[in-house]
Amino acid sequence: MFNFLNARKLRDELNIFEGLTRNNLFIIIVILIIILQIILITFAGYAFKVYKYYGLRVEQWLICIAFAIIGNIVSIFLKFIPEE
Repeated sequence: MFNFLNARKLRDELNIFEGLTRNNLFIIIVILIIILQIILITFAGYAFKVYKYYGLRVEQWLICIAFAIIGNIVSIFLKFIPEE
């Protein structure tokens, strides 16, 4: 999801949230994707008999979110490297 938001800016712009509220369809799609990801992570493992318990624990969710945020921070630093 964070990469999805990061990919909105093509010319190495720093603020990935700029203009986010101008497009209502984009906001609806983002919310729908978040809801579907939560549902799939919570119930798909049990449905496909991959994992016998329901979804991720809170600690696992926080680890996933932390990795995504770290990816965005790295992306911000990479935007400061000049192209030759």
